[in-house]
Amino acid sequence: RIRMVGDRSAVSDKVRQAWLEAEDATRHNERMTLSVAFNYGGRWDMVQACRRAMASGMRPDDVDEASLARHLALAHAPDPDLFIRTGGELRISNFLLWQAAYAE
Repeated sequence: RIRMVGDRSAVSDKVRQAWLEAEDATRHNERMTLSVAFNYGGRWDMVQACRRAMASGMRPDDVDEASLARHLALAHAPDPDLFIRTGGELRISNFLLWQAAYAE
């Protein structure tokens, strides 16, 4: 199964359509999920999660870590246990900010 993760509004209609076709063609596959982060950023993810939560009618007093995590773009995947950054970089560079909180 393919899951495209990222800001779809900022890509062309042609790219957006290709994403939809890939996701639709693999929708019923269950053995493995390939999450492709394209035009993705951790800050964007947190903002869009807040917007989704508000759009669903969630009240501020109802927001906690678990409820907000359900609205993240990668809610379908477990948080990583290990985060490897190649090239000698030590920072996470706005990638999986929420999900990598407890990764090694």
